[in-house]
Amino acid sequence: MHASPSYKNQIDNPLSSAEFIKLIDEYVSFLRKYNCFGGTIAITGGDPILSPCFWDILEHVSANYIDYLSLVVLGNPFHVDIEASFRMKTLGVVEYQISIDGLRSKHDYLRQPGSFCKSLEAFKTLHRAGIHTVAACTISKENVSDLIPLMGFIWNCDYIDAFGFDRLIPTGNSAGRSDLMLSGDEYKDILFEILKKERENSAKPSVVRKEKLWRLLFYQLGLTDPIDTAEQKTISGCFCGIGTASILADGTFYPCRRLDVPAGNYPEKSFSELFIKNEVTKRFLDVDSYEGCSSCILRAYCRGCPASKFAVTGNFFARDPLCWV
Repeated sequence: MHASPSYKNQIDNPLSSAEFIKLIDEYVSFLRKYNCFGGTIAITGGDPILSPCFWDILEHVSANYIDYLSLVVLGNPFHVDIEASFRMKTLGVVEYQISIDGLRSKHDYLRQPGSFCKSLEAFKTLHRAGIHTVAACTISKENVSDLIPLMGFIWNCDYIDAFGFDRLIPTGNSAGRSDLMLSGDEYKDILFEILKKERENSAKPSVVRKEKLWRLLFYQLGLTDPIDTAEQKTISGCFCGIGTASILADGTFYPCRRLDVPAGNYPEKSFSELFIKNEVTKRFLDVDSYEGCSSCILRAYCRGCPASKFAVTGNFFARDPLCWV
């Protein structure tokens, strides 16, 4: 993100291919130490294909961990061609995600002119190579009116395999733009409309349920009945700092790629030290830290989005600004 405080350092002092490969080896050792059955590496940007480390990383994973790690790319469409697509497929990339932030006029306004059609071309190319394609939308007041029509459009594209969305987090390039966020009631209504649209089109591409407030909607609709545990242990919900980690090009460690809070640096500290032994991530392990959710029956299952909470209130553990309860 151009507006991120670390952006210049990422450009000026990126990790080398050898450092990224060592990081991947440490990550796999960490997973095996804790008896995990595998992990996912998501490579994003900007445009990750332009990184001088991109193909080195794919080749290392393909040669050493092809049956243990899943490779996902979150990129843009501008350098996706037949050669790159089939090379990614050969090296084990299973999924490629491209942002589609509205129908053509709205998307091109929010991104850049011509990028909507370019994205569709990239989806077709990736799909032809056998890579699972995901269209992802960031929802704000600027484009929410396009969301349901966009889903209808995507579901008529047989080369797009899934649709996902995120709410706008007012950080990075959107820092200070809380005015673009939906209200809790507006967000509840749009989740309900997405659910209805999905039920009406059950044979269409799946909707990726990254949003944690789905659990609240399902509970209120009587579709789920949470297990009541006296310990209130973490059962699901956001795994920021618990099951996810984000390491920027310069080695800066974040508990989540949308939470602009550095918690150490690689290779100054090992992956294991960054993930377990720092004061930022330790706090996410304690469900009792979430004071904004302390009286909620879904605390062990939901807890909202820490990145959204922090961007709006400065507190990871406050009430989610889009929670409608």
